[in-house]
Amino acid sequence: MSVKKTMIGKIPGTVNRVRGAQFSPLLVPLDEEKDSLIKKESEKNIVNQNSIPFKEFEQQNTKQEQEQEQEKEKDKEKENEKENKKTQSNSKKKNIKSSQKNNQLLSGKKTKKKNENEKEKENEKEKENEKEKEKEKEKTSLREQKFIKVLDQEIIEIENLRALSWSGIPKRLRSLTWKILLGYLPVNKTRRQTTLERKRKEYREAVSKLIHEKIQRNKFEKNILHQLDLDLPRTRSDSKLIQNSKILNLYKQVLYIWSVRHPASGYVQGMNDLVTPFFYTFFQDYIKEEQDPEKADVDKITEESLLNLEADIYWCFTKLLDGIQDNYTFANPGIQRMIFSMQNFIHHIDEPLHKHLIKNDIQFIQFAFRWMNCLLTREFTPDLLVRLWDTYFAESDGFAVFHVFVCDSILVYFSKEIQKLTEQNVLVFLQNLPINKWTEEDLKIVLAQAYTWKIQFEHAESHLKN
Repeated sequence: MSVKKTMIGKIPGTVNRVRGAQFSPLLVPLDEEKDSLIKKESEKNIVNQNSIPFKEFEQQNTKQEQEQEQEKEKDKEKENEKENKKTQSNSKKKNIKSSQKNNQLLSGKKTKKKNENEKEKENEKEKENEKEKEKEKEKTSLREQKFIKVLDQEIIEIENLRALSWSGIPKRLRSLTWKILLGYLPVNKTRRQTTLERKRKEYREAVSKLIHEKIQRNKFEKNILHQLDLDLPRTRSDSKLIQNSKILNLYKQVLYIWSVRHPASGYVQGMNDLVTPFFYTFFQDYIKEEQDPEKADVDKITEESLLNLEADIYWCFTKLLDGIQDNYTFANPGIQRMIFSMQNFIHHIDEPLHKHLIKNDIQFIQFAFRWMNCLLTREFTPDLLVRLWDTYFAESDGFAVFHVFVCDSILVYFSKEIQKLTEQNVLVFLQNLPINKWTEEDLKIVLAQAYTWKIQFEHAESHLKN
């Protein structure tokens, strides 16, 4: 018993001396009370080892735990904020999508309504156009009846035919009407067919003699053929019909025979364009009335028919040039006279325009020469060109006198636009007038003005010169 007490009394001292040492159960027999005391002493020593009071240690642990809890709460708050933001963002996106869908639906409805309104307007326009077409048909029908009545007379009263033709000739009657107005066919109905056959026969003989027979051509004739080979491919180069080899050959033979028979002028550049209105008008006799000439199959037209077409063109072309031949002789005296007349008239009728042209060093011959030489064939579309020529043929001096007033009227029509331009732009505009966009209504305005001026000033040349 004394030994045990001694051992127990020494244990605390031993622990203090040897820090960190642990007791082995083999060295000291312990009971439960001893074991409990040793554990308590050991815990106290461990706390002392770290030099931190136990209460402070507990407080520190509590503080750390609180801080960790706070951090966790902050993390949760951040996560909640993120979730809220995400939710808000998604909500916004949904709202945006929803509003976009609503807008799309609204715009779709508006577009649908707009389309429906546009369709209604288009339908109304179509109905109006149909009504206008019906009215035009009725007018055309009435005009055709008037023309037929005049053309069926045993002896046509030419002035009545001119009066009807001034405002335009029905398409299917244009060919016959032109031939009568030009004097190619007689006003006497009974002589018409025999005259046509005789003229066509004369032309065939000319073709056989001047083209098909092997003859030695002189320098003059060779030059004509050479110039034709250069010019013809440029004649209405946008027209598939005219660029057909058979049609180009038709042009070539008409122009060559005329040139050889009229050596005073021979072939002059621009004459090829004067064939075109006759070709379009007379070609209509060999296709269906409603058919577009550009889509016609030339190969389906017989050689005899093409030769008859060629003969009619030749004789009418000859009749036209008989009245304006001095336009194409040396120095072009006819054209010079027409340009001089035009310049004086513009100076009198539209002085601001005349001053503007002079100010920008624009001479009338720079743009008006082509108008006189080609008779506006390069300025107008085929449909409007033949319509213009309806009026020219209706005027007894249409190509020599009335044509100049038409050119005056065209120039004044664009007066305001021209006066806004300067220097080279003026000349470019005058050489490329936007006439190809015109309708028949535009042409009627120009023709009406030209006719008014002709009545007022035709016999007032001395007044215009002043």
